[in-house]
Amino acid sequence: MGEEGFTEREHLCLRELLLGIQGKFLLSYNDDGFIRELYSQPGISLMEIHRIHNMRQRFEGGSRFSELLIANYDLRERETLGQTSLFQPEYQEDSICDL
Repeated sequence: MGEEGFTEREHLCLRELLLGIQGKFLLSYNDDGFIRELYSQPGISLMEIHRIHNMRQRFEGGSRFSELLIANYDLRERETLGQTSLFQPEYQEDSICDL
């Protein structure tokens, strides 16, 4: 972090740490060719999303930028799960939660 940002070595170190963890990870980066190449490997999902660029809103309303989501699981897996809302739980009828 800081004024200079991550060095290439720090990016490589972060990738190695993330690839070695036992659980799931989700990492968000500005979409960049170096980052795409760094994480383009088996077992890693990349998803490009576009979001509002908050810093530019004052001068360029609606300005957006590309963000890259990186994970060690299928980022689209929730799409097949259906509704997973706290407010529509699939409780048994004898549940103590009456929503």
